[in-house]
Amino acid sequence: MSNAEKYAGPRLGTKLALLALVLLSIPWLGYQYLLETKNFLLQGQAQAQLLTAKGIALTLQSNENLFNDLPVDLSDYETLTTYPLDYPIRVDGYADDWRDIVNHTQYFGNTTESGKLGLVLGVTPLHLYIFVRVKDSTPLYRHPGYRRLDNSDHLRLNFLPSDDSTKRLILTMEGPGNMTGYYVDNHWLYALIGQPVYEITAVARDTNSGYNIEIRMPLSLLGSKKRLGLSYADVVDPEQRQVRSLTSTLPQIDENEANLVLLRSPRIEKVIRELNQMDARIWIIDRQQRVRATAGNLGDGKQINDSTNSIQEEQDNGLSVWSTLADLVFQNLVSPASAEFRDFDTQTTSQRDDQVISRALKGNGSSNRRLSLDQRAEIVSSAYPIYEGKKVMGAVLLEQSTSSILALQRQSLEKIVMLTGFSLLAIVLAIAVFAFRLTWRVQRMRKETQYAIDPHGRLMVDELRHEIKAGDEIGDLARSVSQMLSRLHQYQSFVANIPRTLRHEINNPLNTISTSLENLSSETDETKRQLYLQRAKRGLHQISILVQQLAESASLEQALGNDEMEPFDLRGLLEQYLNNYQQSHQIEIDRELPDEPIWIEGADFRIEQMLDKLLDNAVDFNLKNQPITIQLMQQEKHCEIKISNYGTKIEENQMPLIFNQMSSSRPTLDSQRPHLGLGLYISKLIIDYHNGHISIENLADQHGVTVKIVLPLCKGNH
Repeated sequence: MSNAEKYAGPRLGTKLALLALVLLSIPWLGYQYLLETKNFLLQGQAQAQLLTAKGIALTLQSNENLFNDLPVDLSDYETLTTYPLDYPIRVDGYADDWRDIVNHTQYFGNTTESGKLGLVLGVTPLHLYIFVRVKDSTPLYRHPGYRRLDNSDHLRLNFLPSDDSTKRLILTMEGPGNMTGYYVDNHWLYALIGQPVYEITAVARDTNSGYNIEIRMPLSLLGSKKRLGLSYADVVDPEQRQVRSLTSTLPQIDENEANLVLLRSPRIEKVIRELNQMDARIWIIDRQQRVRATAGNLGDGKQINDSTNSIQEEQDNGLSVWSTLADLVFQNLVSPASAEFRDFDTQTTSQRDDQVISRALKGNGSSNRRLSLDQRAEIVSSAYPIYEGKKVMGAVLLEQSTSSILALQRQSLEKIVMLTGFSLLAIVLAIAVFAFRLTWRVQRMRKETQYAIDPHGRLMVDELRHEIKAGDEIGDLARSVSQMLSRLHQYQSFVANIPRTLRHEINNPLNTISTSLENLSSETDETKRQLYLQRAKRGLHQISILVQQLAESASLEQALGNDEMEPFDLRGLLEQYLNNYQQSHQIEIDRELPDEPIWIEGADFRIEQMLDKLLDNAVDFNLKNQPITIQLMQQEKHCEIKISNYGTKIEENQMPLIFNQMSSSRPTLDSQRPHLGLGLYISKLIIDYHNGHISIENLADQHGVTVKIVLPLCKGNH
């Protein structure tokens, strides 16, 4: 069984991929959160609406006689419905500025079509606007030469001002454009005064089927009873000019009666418009469940569509696929925010008999949810009673579509889910890329480490090429392995060089010993015998030095760990050491030492051991009659020792190997002093142990070498 099979198991990439699957729980948690949020929002919406309705009801309770401007019972009256206008109508005979209100035209008259007379009324706080559609295949304008006002097609208005006397008004036209109004007698024939009525503005326009007439009149003309009658007199024969037919808004033509104009309460509407909320609809209902005032609009999905579409247009540039997926996911979770719906029209609805209204008129505020009239949306309705004293006079009904709040929820949710989805995707991709790169880096380092040693156990490289500059744990591992390979390579080189170096270094003293012993055995002259004996002893001494150097190199690292570190004056040590060395070796040394002590922490005898090695090298390579230069300088946090000698430079190819074991660039060897190339290696071990740094470089003129040693100062020395 191979090692791979023995230790088979999930790989790093597989483990990271399985770990990434935990992130899939986030969408499920989001789904559960969505369901809870939907119920919470709807309950909160209903409670908030009921509190708002209560606040509106309390505000209206302070206003007296809110519902006294209409009869208690409307069954005895024929009513004309008015539509509230948020803007003034331009009286020009065109229906453009009536917008959708014109679609609610009431038709009167018996014809084969919808009716001969079409009427729609709009109201502002000060004016009543009337738009009339007349079907007349034989239009006939007024002749200015006739004194009577009924000899052409004309419009009749009768109303009850504050003095309870009926006033009659004829609007005549001499052609398309402005119409002229006159107060007339009871028979609708002659003007009571010669001047036209300027407070009423009317404009007529020809159409393919007759006339369009637009009228503006002050609400004050209707008086407190709000009574108005309207009739169209059709004159056909331009010769006879007699009224052929009269089409009225009343079921039976009665010139002494008028319709009841069913107006909303401007005072109430002014109050509730100030309290209106966005996307909410407020109804004020009296005891007969009649609509007395409204404010706001549910939007019927249009406003929601506009906001949703604007967001969609921004997202369509690059997120059309996302939008499609979002629709599929959310359509069963929240109400479709883009679905238009149809419900009660605040301008055309005159009565409401909802269950919450009935409960409110009995004195109980409540909320419920119902479907819109077209069953396409859900609406939250909240009603609260309006009291006058202890008696319920009406109710406030506040409605809001759940689509409105859920549309905002959906928009926020889509953004959250989009960001979450992209984040999950980015995280999964990042984990996948990270896992791939991590495993690739580990595998690459494994292969490089595997092929660093050949099948026979020999090192092929002395360092790794990959990952050694990385700042993470793999980089640390790569540097550790690279350092291990470097040391193993040095050791391998040391072991490989031992036989050759020892053979070269030991052969010379052995030859000397062998030759001296042979000569000693055959020589009878005592003087020569003593000379041969001295040569043999010197050879043995050289062999002893070689053995000592090998032992020193092998045991130095272990010995350094047992040395005690203590502060000492490097400047004093160096001065005393140089004095002794100069006397014993009879060599000239130029020194540059500071006047003040320089304190470092370490083993002073190891520093002397290092100086022995470096000065021995400097002496061996130094040219005769040239001094050796030694400098000691103190910096902010460290000190520097520079040892320079004039002589042979170091070749560039030798620089990387100069501190290795048994590495020597000596051109010749002194027969009395064998060298194994361990001096710089031992010096580097000592400097590293003292947390310092050693480097070597050629002089600028390439005629010598400088060794630079950097050692940290004691903490109290800088």
